[in-house]
Amino acid sequence: MSWTLLELLPELLHIAGYSLVASLLTVLGVGAELESWHTFAVEGLSVMTLWYAFMGAAILYAAVYLVGYEQLLPRVRRVVAD
Repeated sequence: MSWTLLELLPELLHIAGYSLVASLLTVLGVGAELESWHTFAVEGLSVMTLWYAFMGAAILYAAVYLVGYEQLLPRVRRVVAD
């Protein structure tokens, strides 16, 4: 399928949006993981340490798998293949 600029623009906007969301979620998830390590180093094993670790892992899962793999990658493949 040959893309015209008018047909390609919405796909590129979706790709840019999903890339932005995945990037922001990744930064947030890494920040939560780093905070869990910091809390563990300062306070030892506490509820907050576990909370930060769990939330960081959940956010990283959302960023990499749910947004990146499930949403972004198929759109990029579709645009590149056509």
